[in-house]
Amino acid sequence: MDQKLKTKFLDRVKNAIGRVSDSDFDVKKEQFFTNPEPGYRDAMTDSIENAMNLINEFEGNAQNQGWNTYKVSDVSRAREVLNNILNQIECKSIVCTNEQAVNLMQLDGLLSGRGIDICKMKSDDQINLDPNEKEQYFRSVAKIADVGITGCDFAVAETGTVVVIPKTGVSRLVSLAPPVHVAIVFLGQVVRSLDELFAIRRYQIVSGSKNGYMNLISGPSRSGDIENIMIQGVHGPGDVHLILVEQGLPTE
Repeated sequence: MDQKLKTKFLDRVKNAIGRVSDSDFDVKKEQFFTNPEPGYRDAMTDSIENAMNLINEFEGNAQNQGWNTYKVSDVSRAREVLNNILNQIECKSIVCTNEQAVNLMQLDGLLSGRGIDICKMKSDDQINLDPNEKEQYFRSVAKIADVGITGCDFAVAETGTVVVIPKTGVSRLVSLAPPVHVAIVFLGQVVRSLDELFAIRRYQIVSGSKNGYMNLISGPSRSGDIENIMIQGVHGPGDVHLILVEQGLPTE
């Protein structure tokens, strides 16, 4: 097929399925990414002004999604709850992200003398491996860990969803590979809806402050077979826990 016929054929297909032309797409893309600040500002204002109501709504919907939830008043109580969770599952090894919410749990002190191996995701300057070796190392550690512990970047009240954005010290493997996932959510991190989440993310991406990838976790991993029978934990954690802290993250 020569180029003219190929172009004509593809144009007919685009028209048939309602696809816009490349030039129209560029215009729509420009409009989409223009002036995202109002949506971002409204979403963040809602998250802050209605923080307690949103964390309560999030808790209820998270329970409906299969999360085990624990609401606590402060970081000290969060440590106690985390300790109880680890005791109940007889944890022997942990992989965790290197971020403020997890660091506040002070795992080394909390688990001192218990014989529990703790592997924290480290930044590039903290591990003497090339990128490929480092990825393989953390992948192997995450696969054999009993528990993965993460914070979150956002949580979505309407869907009971935890949002993790991979970055230095934070890998999606921590929330996906171990059979048990514990996520720690602080007051002010919960947004009302997916629409608000996407408004915030659009602003972050346009401003260059965050990468475009994010991991949305809505309860335990579920897989359906040919008879539509749902099975938990086949392709991810089957046991998931949420610690909801009724105070904001301290300023670093």
